Amino acid sequence: HNVNVMDLSGATTENGLSCFHQAQYIILNLAMGGQFGGDVDGTIESRTMQVDWVRVYQDIVAYPESRFYNSADNKPFDYVSECNLLNGKTSEISSYFAPNWKEQTALATGDARKFEMTLPSPTFERWQSQFSLLFPDVRIKKDVQYDMSFSLESDADLSKVLVKIYDGKDDVAYIPSADFQNHDFVAGKKKDVVLVGMVAPKDMDGVKILFDFGSNPAATVTVSDIVLKEKNCYPTLVANNENDKFEVYCEGGRIVIDTEERGEAEIYSVDGKIVKRISLQDGQNYINVAEGIYIVKIGCRNVKCILR
Repeated sequence: HNVNVMDLSGATTENGLSCFHQAQYIILNLAMGGQFGGDVDGTIESRTMQVDWVRVYQDIVAYPESRFYNSADNKPFDYVSECNLLNGKTSEISSYFAPNWKEQTALATGDARKFEMTLPSPTFERWQSQFSLLFPDVRIKKDVQYDMSFSLESDADLSKVLVKIYDGKDDVAYIPSADFQNHDFVAGKKKDVVLVGMVAPKDMDGVKILFDFGSNPAATVTVSDIVLKEKNCYPTLVANNENDKFEVYCEGGRIVIDTEERGEAEIYSVDGKIVKRISLQDGQNYINVAEGIYIVKIGCRNVKCILR
């Protein structure tokens, strides 16, 4: 990919031109930064930079049109769902700071269920903080629409926060979104963000979700219930058969099997691995398990149970 670096030192207005000639789709990442004079302690002086316009001219092949939907009224998706590609998946944490992108340590902990980040105060040397979760086992398919949601809470006001979804092995490839825009957050107030109708430009082997906080002030940020799902995936519901001599339901962090007969039940995780095998007694049987999606198999009947 091409990078055009312009020296704007001492200038107030300057135009820049960068030409791309590629017989494939073009994704343009525009990054703005500067080395501004500051105090000897490294603090940043406020400056204003402005981009009047960016034009991309089609030459040979244009990127296929993406089909976006308005997400203003959408509610966050359930984290504990077989549709959530991130549910229970292993993730790796990274954190970076411009301009030299040196990786920092001990600044973030958690996973897609609860991701806690510590934003340091921006300085002359480190002025753009980014945190990411890499899911090496998550696969994204080309030309399939994906939706995403998460909740964010901070102990300081944040402005112009971006979330980006990258190929886990190719930082140049990311999923464009109609909601690829800045998000503002008020201190102490949890805010839900929903992104819909995203289309990947290629198959992705591994997914990196990156939160870009720019030059926001020092803060403790918690992102919870990150959901990434195919748009047309809807949780399936399996009801008890009225002719069955048992009833399965979920309550208080456990599975309850109410049966009229003794027998055996098997509890499976959503990926088909057996979790528990129990002998049923006449009456109510209680099985303690962690939150997640389970299939309860009794005889030839399967009943789904979701614990949140």
